Formats: sequence, structure tokens, C-alpha cells
Amino acid sequence: MVDENEVTNENEAQESAEEQSGKDAPGEGDKKEKSSRLDTSSLLAWVLIALLVTAFSAGGGVAAAIISSGSATAVPLPQPGEQEAQDDIAGEAEAIGDARIGKDFVYYEFDPLTVNLDVVRQNRYIKVTVVLAIPKEDEADVITRLDDKKVELKDWIMTYMAGHTLEQVAGRKNMIRIQREISDTLNQKLWPNQRPRVNHVLFKDYAVQ
Repeated sequence: MVDENEVTNENEAQESAEEQSGKDAPGEGDKKEKSSRLDTSSLLAWVLIALLVTAFSAGGGVAAAIISSGSATAVPLPQPGEQEAQDDIAGEAEAIGDARIGKDFVYYEFDPLTVNLDVVRQNRYIKVTVVLAIPKEDEADVITRLDDKKVELKDWIMTYMAGHTLEQVAGRKNMIRIQREISDTLNQKLWPNQRPRVNHVLFKDYAVQ
């Protein structure tokens, strides 16, 4: 005959074992929580990488991202054409510098000019003093030629500058371009199909107002 107390004790022991098996081992919950956070961070990082790759492929002023330890740092990229413009400026400045090396110059200065710019409904103007750099060996002939044509050359410079907008005269890039164009035009006007006599152009004053 089975003892009723023994049956009761066995049932209680079985229920206690089942309850214990249903509980996590010590630290098991923390591990699962940390694993969940890591999975979420990894997913967010990959989503961010995918978005950046897609945006970079589209072009146009996009920022590249450097992904490190789950974080992103934005690095601005050059605008389309910006790097080419910077290279052009550097190349022109270097060429001008090379043309001056090892040479002695005399300088021919025009009177200061104040010219209205081509700006609609605004009174914007530029004050400029143009100086021509002439190789010393050409001084006598060139100065005589410039004196003879001074009025005409001054008129041309004023007309040339008046054809510019505010945006076309502002900044270092435009200054270099204007200097080059004045030099090239004067050489072509005064000594067509000959060796250039004006080596380069300087601006004693250059103020946009």
C-alpha cells in the first residue's frame, strides 16, 4: 500500500523541479539583453552605410562618412567642378610666377579708373589701377608705344571692365583671369602676331563697391 505522504512529497518535488527549470540561469537575462542591443547597433550601422553609398552614387555635394566603432563622421566632398577651378587658379598663378623669374621689369601705370559694373537696378562699381610689367630690355620701344595709344587703351580697359557683373569681378580667381585677359588683349592690339611685350598685369588698386 502506497503511503499518501510519500505521494504528496513526490508531487511537490516534481513541481519544484519544473519551476526551477523554467527560470534562467544567473546572468542569462543580461546576456540576452546585451546581445539584442549589439544586434540593433549593427543593423543601424549597416543601414547608415547603405544610405551613404546610395547618396554618394547620386553625387552633388554629398558628404562621405567614415564608419568607426558604430559611429559616423561626415567629411565634406568638393562640389562638382570646384577642384578643377582650384587647379586652374593654381596653374595660372604658377605660370605668372614663372614668367617673372630672372627678369627685370619697368612698370607702366594707368590713371585710376572708376567703372560702373553691369548690374541691373544697382549702383555697383569697381575702382582699379592697372599697371603693366614691361621687360627692361623692351622699355624704350614699349613705353613710347603705350604713350601714343594711352587714351585708346584706357577707353578699352574701361569698356572691358564695364562689361562685367559683380560676380565676374569678385574673388581671386576672377582677378587672375582679368589680369590675363588685359595682358593678352593689349599685346594683340599693339603687337599683333609678334612677341608679347607686356609680360604681366598688376593691380595697384582693386576695390569693388
